[in-house]
Amino acid sequence: VQTCALPISTGGAVAAYPNVQVDVIELSPSMVTGATYFADHNFHVTERPNVHIKLDDGLNHLLVTPKKYDVATADIIQPDHVGAGNLYSKEYFTLLRKGLAPGGIVAQWAERGKPKLYPYIVRTFLDAFPHVSFWCSGRIMLGTNEPLDLNRERLARNLADPTVAKLFADLGILSVDDLLAHYTGDDSVFRQSLGASPVVSDDRPVTEYFRVLPDGDEPGLAKLPPDGKSCPLLARAG
Repeated sequence: VQTCALPISTGGAVAAYPNVQVDVIELSPSMVTGATYFADHNFHVTERPNVHIKLDDGLNHLLVTPKKYDVATADIIQPDHVGAGNLYSKEYFTLLRKGLAPGGIVAQWAERGKPKLYPYIVRTFLDAFPHVSFWCSGRIMLGTNEPLDLNRERLARNLADPTVAKLFADLGILSVDDLLAHYTGDDSVFRQSLGASPVVSDDRPVTEYFRVLPDGDEPGLAKLPPDGKSCPLLARAG
């Protein structure tokens, strides 16, 4: 399984799974050095033979790499921080989609606690991917080029792997039912409730200028599944 992690924090958690090769794309050398001090918490990401660390800008890597990935994911990056807008833009999400191998998945976090920003982020992701499933009350989005197959037998086989079972058990997930309990739904309700525009783009990084957005929640938010309790699937996110 070929995986791309942007940047280093999430790479160790991904690399802990069996039969995975992880390209970690990290912009800052000091982050790689700093990761060595937290080896007990990041699955020894800098020492793992299946992790390949590349010092580069993640967007540049996606623009030029010929590789196709089975999984691509990113750290939890606050969308309203300066410079974060291009990591929530349609152009970025489209780069991720084009970099997927057949059957590949992009995992993206979305901050539901910031109701001004959440609709923009979700709409942009929906605009870039033909198929999106939502997990953890809509705080995790999985984007794919094909419909996601949630086959219970296949999920059960994966969870039967001792390494996978241990990693999920640490999160309190002991069965397929435990995992699917965090499934929110497909994209139909989100597309209908939030509409198609406006979206975040490289030349309009609205998440960074959230203070100028209109006050009050968008009407479509009330139609979405409620924001539920803390989700263990986010426990290892960067």
